[in-house]
Amino acid sequence: MLAGRRRAETDLPQEPVARSASLIALAACALLASCSAFEREGGLRQLWRHETPSVYLGSDQAGVDGRHFYALRGERRQRLHAYRLEDGASAWSAAISNVCSPILTDGERVFCPSDRLDALDAATGRALWSFAPDSTLQLVEGAAAGGRVFAGSLSTAYALDSATGALLWRRSFRAGDWLGTRLRGFAVSGDTLFVTMEALYSENGFFSASAIVALDAASGRELWRFQDGDGTDSRKIGGLAVAGGVLLYSDAESGQQVVAVDRSTRQVRWRVRRMPGFLGTRRAPAVAEGVAYVAENDELLYAIDVATGAVRWRVKPDRGSYLNHEVCGSLFVANNKALAIVQRSNGKRVDVLFARGGEDADAMAVREGRLYLATTRAVYAYDCR
Repeated sequence: MLAGRRRAETDLPQEPVARSASLIALAACALLASCSAFEREGGLRQLWRHETPSVYLGSDQAGVDGRHFYALRGERRQRLHAYRLEDGASAWSAAISNVCSPILTDGERVFCPSDRLDALDAATGRALWSFAPDSTLQLVEGAAAGGRVFAGSLSTAYALDSATGALLWRRSFRAGDWLGTRLRGFAVSGDTLFVTMEALYSENGFFSASAIVALDAASGRELWRFQDGDGTDSRKIGGLAVAGGVLLYSDAESGQQVVAVDRSTRQVRWRVRRMPGFLGTRRAPAVAEGVAYVAENDELLYAIDVATGAVRWRVKPDRGSYLNHEVCGSLFVANNKALAIVQRSNGKRVDVLFARGGEDADAMAVREGRLYLATTRAVYAYDCR
């Protein structure tokens, strides 16, 4: 549940004239379908804003490639929309079978994993192929790399040719004492595909362990697996980040920690405890220059040294649990329907956008120092300073 949000009492003071000019410029920008560059206080320079008439119905993730920002919108039916990076104008929209989670791209194609995996032409939105799995794809994320696209169901991972949709391999996951698995995410590093999952130790799925399985991306052959927990409690693994020789994830339930696993030894290198009493995030840590940044459901933002696990800073710039987060330039941006923006270097609060209500921030993606955002009213592009 999201707590009520308000501006913190530690907002930096502003000169009255500068503040008035800023508000006037923002009001003028809001009246336009797209805006010229406008610099918000707090390090995000707005490049454009484009009104969207339909309601945002998608997941809290978006996609971006070299030409488009992709987000889900719809009224009676969900549609995948492509917005031009240069000005936010709509390039195309296409009907999809269900909510994409997430939206994947490989430059030429955009993929929507839902109850099936759909591939569309990135330039036109034309349907290319569709793959129906053995069971729903909705519960896991995917990845696209090296001419392959990966997605999964409750217990099975699939690799398909990204151009044709041909099934290259499938793999289900078993172990002697596992009653089943629940796949959660994929991450690709070189020739290796990492699959995160929960190993289930009870029929209702309450008792579970966190597991990572490393596969050869080309063949699906298992290389090794890591397990955290023995099934006597409930551990829910989130998304995975690969940072050189370290694999990073957040325990999304009782573990209340961010975990680093050594890729070579398959041993836990360090754990960082969160504030107890809160569920963890499903999002993978965002890694930049040897630091892992995480926006957690304990309402805190963390910066953690990847090599040692030392917490460089933890801050609470806003109120409420966070849905997703991104590193953009010198900034760390966390989304809880408002955008909390802090400096990566020290965690100092820069600003909180969309905190006054009436417009909620939802899906966002970063590419080449720019943040692209879909809200309940519009899509935006910001340059990160």
